[in-house]
Amino acid sequence: MKYLTVIYFWVLFASIETGYTRPPISGERYELLSGVRVLKDRNIPSSKAGLSDDFSTSVPSWFLTENFHYIASAGKVLDINFKEGQNAVFLARKGFRITGLENNPDLIEKANFLMKEFEVKINIVQENAYKFSGGGPIYDAVIAFYFTDRALIKKIWNWIRPGGILMLEGYTVLNKDTKEINNLSVEHFFKPGELLSVFKDYKILKYEEPLHLKVFTSSIIIQKR
Repeated sequence: MKYLTVIYFWVLFASIETGYTRPPISGERYELLSGVRVLKDRNIPSSKAGLSDDFSTSVPSWFLTENFHYIASAGKVLDINFKEGQNAVFLARKGFRITGLENNPDLIEKANFLMKEFEVKINIVQENAYKFSGGGPIYDAVIAFYFTDRALIKKIWNWIRPGGILMLEGYTVLNKDTKEINNLSVEHFFKPGELLSVFKDYKILKYEEPLHLKVFTSSIIIQKR
């Protein structure tokens, strides 16, 4: 009953804002795209979501949904591993201004459908992250989920304003035998505690490396002084 009430108010607010009643999306679709189901599935990829068959998540990252408040209100955010846009759409619905980096036209097409469905605007830059200039320190936050290039991670720091944050998450090597992601090469994994070591000279706001879940991840939020 509580779940049905949530769906009802989602449709009601749409009708108030636009002057007409928008047909509701399915319950399953709502769970996947709003982040409700992420509390159950956490970071386990799902080909059943119809969004992607690669190793990216099919729902907003649990770590992001729990910690987006670290980003300045209505701040400017760069998503450097945009994929189908699930993390970016989640933030856009919270009022953040998003730029997404994605070089794959197929993933961009899926992201455009997602943006249309949730009526949000995101600036998508079709460019390889390695070639992206960044434009200087203009972002309040950079999010990098399942992006593990160590050299580029340091370059990202130049794109963040003083006081802004970097939110980073990736799989750890403890996943080497995990069925869903065992096709990844070793460089796509962090070693246990690696992020703490990499950012030991930075201001760390939050760090998580849980060992009780089915998929092992390392997540960190760093603030630029």
